[in-house]
Amino acid sequence: MKKVISVLMCSGLLTLTSHAFATTDSCEDQKKDIEAKLAIATQYSNTSEQVRLQKALDNVNTYCTESRQLNRAEQNLKKKERKVKQKELNLEDAKDELAEAKLDGRQDRVSKKERKVKEKTLDLEEAQDELKQAQEDYKKLNN
Repeated sequence: MKKVISVLMCSGLLTLTSHAFATTDSCEDQKKDIEAKLAIATQYSNTSEQVRLQKALDNVNTYCTESRQLNRAEQNLKKKERKVKQKELNLEDAKDELAEAKLDGRQDRVSKKERKVKEKTLDLEEAQDELKQAQEDYKKLNN
């Protein structure tokens, strides 16, 4: 049980950190973020960080376009929609297995399948949260 909780907590943290560096932010948002970090690095005389951030800013200025960002957001949205559909199917399969276990009447199998249904439900909820975030990102860029 502790392993499941640890895995779920880690996956939640990864979701949060991955959005902090989302590739679907507008070019202007990316520039502002990098410039703010660059100012902090300059303030503290962190030259290696300044070089890294300046290179990142140059890349954004050179390669980032709003149409590319919108395209990335759209692709990300479609990917998240597919993921939700897959998680829904996985949950349905787990529920079917639980129903079969209940028919067999073996309590050990029923308990195992109930845990599996709970796990698949959490997976689906996480995928739905990711989809919601992707929808918000797309909407923000599409305005």
